Amino acid sequence: MPAMTNASPLALAAAFPRLELAAGATLIEEGVRTNRLYVLEQGALEVVRSGVRVVTITEPGAFVGEISALLGSAPTASVVAIEASVVRVIEDASATVQQD
Repeated sequence: MPAMTNASPLALAAAFPRLELAAGATLIEEGVRTNRLYVLEQGALEVVRSGVRVVTITEPGAFVGEISALLGSAPTASVVAIEASVVRVIEDASATVQQD
């Protein structure tokens, strides 16, 4: 990842792999730990906790899954694409963030 600058999260994440999601696809599953961080490139995602919608994410450049990835804990909510969406995937998020 490039060194941190005043660039937008999308610009910083441009070097990371793209993941395309169909509407209805689950990006993050509640209670299932990963060390991935995502940056929304396009589309819309819904955060759902215990079956209840918490928030909808539509802003390109929004970080998704950052708290559980950086803390090394299981996510407390699921994230589902509510329309065809594209995210950038940052593997080993905690190490990447500490490095950069």
